Amino acid sequence: MIRTALTVLLVAGAVLPSPEAASQVPPLSASNESPQPVFKVPVGWRVKILRGEEPRYCRKDVRLGSRFAKEECLTRDQLELRLQLEADNVSRVSQGAQICTSAPGCVNY
Repeated sequence: MIRTALTVLLVAGAVLPSPEAASQVPPLSASNESPQPVFKVPVGWRVKILRGEEPRYCRKDVRLGSRFAKEECLTRDQLELRLQLEADNVSRVSQGAQICTSAPGCVNY
C-alpha cells in the first residue's frame, strides 16, 4: 500500500510542472491576441476525417458532359483559397457588368 502511494506521488511530481516553469510561461491576455474565428463549413460541403490525416472538406459535383458525380476533397487552406477566388470572380463579373451597362458604346454579352 505504501509502495503504491509513493509511486503515485512520484508520478504526480514528474507530471506536474515546477513553480519556476509556471512563472516562465507568459499569461494570456485578451487585449494582445484576438480569438481566431471558428471555421464554418460552407453549404454543400461536408467534413471527411481519415485516420491520421487532417480533416478534408468534400462535395460531389456533376461535371459537364457526364451523369456521374465526382467527389472533390480539399484541405481547409485549399477550401478557404477556393472560396476567396470564387468571391473575387463574382465581384469582378458584377463590377464589369455595372461599368459596361453605363457606357454608350459598350457591348453586353
